[in-house]
Formats: sequence, structure tokens, C-alpha cells
Amino acid sequence: MLIKPSPAAIKRIRERLAAEVRALRGGNAARVITKLSPITRGWTGYYRGVVSSKVFASLDNYAWKLLLSGPSAATPPSRRDGSSAATSADSTSSGTTAGVRRP
Repeated sequence: MLIKPSPAAIKRIRERLAAEVRALRGGNAARVITKLSPITRGWTGYYRGVVSSKVFASLDNYAWKLLLSGPSAATPPSRRDGSSAATSADSTSSGTTAGVRRP
């Protein structure tokens, strides 16, 4: 019989990681690492003695996706001509030409 982390335990750690990343959104990388490192080390230390390498790999992938989604969510979408949607909206409201990029 193989002992694995329960689905409820996996759900709890995923929710905790998501909450921590949300709270740290916009912070620098050192702060994020300082906050997440003890959480992940503690959880992996607790489940180290059971069959959990696939669970660890899935949590690693989940954390990577959480951290990767942060900067893209904060960046406005860009257009084909290289200008952002926010820049074009600002330029049209101020009366300038829509295709001109502003620095």
C-alpha cells in the first residue's frame, strides 16, 4: 500500500500558495521567495517520507504558473504596431494621431 498526500492536503497547500502569491503581487522577487520558501520547505519536509514525487512536481508546476501569471496580468496588452492599448486610448483622447507612439 502506497501512502500519498491526501487530495484535501494538496488542495489546502494550493490555496495557501495562491493566497500568498496574491498578497505579494507587485512585490520584488526576494520578498516572494522569502515568504514562499518556508511554506514549501515545511510542506515538503512533512510529506518527504511518503510517495509524493509526482505531487511535488505538480505543486512546482502550479507555483511556477502562479508566479508567471503575475507580471502578465499587470502589463497592458500590446498591439501589432507595438503600442499598448492604454497608450492608444490616451493618445486618442488627447486629440493626437492614434497611430503615433508616445515615449
